[in-house]
Amino acid sequence: MKMTIAGAEQVACTIFERLRRELAGAQLDYESFNGIHNFIITDAGTRFRIQLAEQTLLTKSMEQLEETIRKIAERVLCSGTLRPC
Repeated sequence: MKMTIAGAEQVACTIFERLRRELAGAQLDYESFNGIHNFIITDAGTRFRIQLAEQTLLTKSMEQLEETIRKIAERVLCSGTLRPC
């Protein structure tokens, strides 16, 4: 059980660092409770909460997670502008 938790935490850390690079001007926070990993992003007065189940972190490939991170970053960045994205 500890190995699974450690694996999920490692993936969550990787996601957090990737979001930090993609959204350099945003405020990021992370919390985990009961197998749900929350990434809280505040940018341009808008707050986003992305929730990922531990099972998702453990079963998705890094390529799939990278695509999800890219889409999240795009949505956050577009929400702070008046132009359509």
